[in-house]
Amino acid sequence: MNCGKDYMILESINSMPAKVVHVFDLRFSEFKVGRSVDTDMKIADISVSRTHSFLKVRDNKLFVEDNGSKFGTLVKI
Repeated sequence: MNCGKDYMILESINSMPAKVVHVFDLRFSEFKVGRSVDTDMKIADISVSRTHSFLKVRDNKLFVEDNGSKFGTLVKI
């Protein structure tokens, strides 16, 4: 997480053939992750729910909250 800035950048490590970079505007504190076109971070994988999880920024800390998805949410740091 890029604390102290107005944005956060996350990079997908398993994207082929090119890496996928997601830029989040930190004027907002919550972001939707999932397969749906309505999410802030789109993941094109059948094992990912339409709205799979949420990224939440509180006190310069990043939290991940599963949205009751079928397969759960794995965080790899």
